Amino acid sequence: MNNSQKYTIPADVKGLIFDLDGTLLNSMPLHWFAWQASFRRYNVELDHAEFMTLAGKPIEKIAAHFIEKFHLENKTNVKDIIDEKDRVVWDEIDKIEPIASVVSVAKSYFGKLPMSVGTGADRRRAEHMLKAAGLIEMFPVIVPAEDVANHKPAPDTFLRCAELMGVAPEHCLVFEDAISGIKAAEAANMKWIRVE
Repeated sequence: MNNSQKYTIPADVKGLIFDLDGTLLNSMPLHWFAWQASFRRYNVELDHAEFMTLAGKPIEKIAAHFIEKFHLENKTNVKDIIDEKDRVVWDEIDKIEPIASVVSVAKSYFGKLPMSVGTGADRRRAEHMLKAAGLIEMFPVIVPAEDVANHKPAPDTFLRCAELMGVAPEHCLVFEDAISGIKAAEAANMKWIRVE
């Protein structure tokens, strides 16, 4: 059995949408490490389960959440936290491995169905990660955080992917690892597959 056989694509699916972090690429461990490093300077230990509930949200919202939670407003700010987090991530970003079972699906359907990436990452990081993984050519449509007003679990990211692919939402299939992304797919009236 090859990796793509792990997932079944329904016959009525006309377009595939992939989340990036934790779905196409095994980047969540690096992001978790980087967030911990950013906040540990203030003697704060983040909770992994709570962090995972924020997966898929833009980096600014995650930083603001933890700054407020730990009352760090007088010690740091969103920009400083993000700068430190990004420094850690960029040092290691080219080492991120693709998630073989999901990438195998993308390769199987490349040129057969329209495909896109809908992510809470900014465009610069999303494109860099896809290039480093050798996947950028498969995804002519990338909808990053800055392209939508409302982020996951709102449906905007995936609806924009569908629009740019020219596929009706009900004929799209979303690959996601995060609960917020699955909720976004449901709100967009799309089928979804949970990547674990």
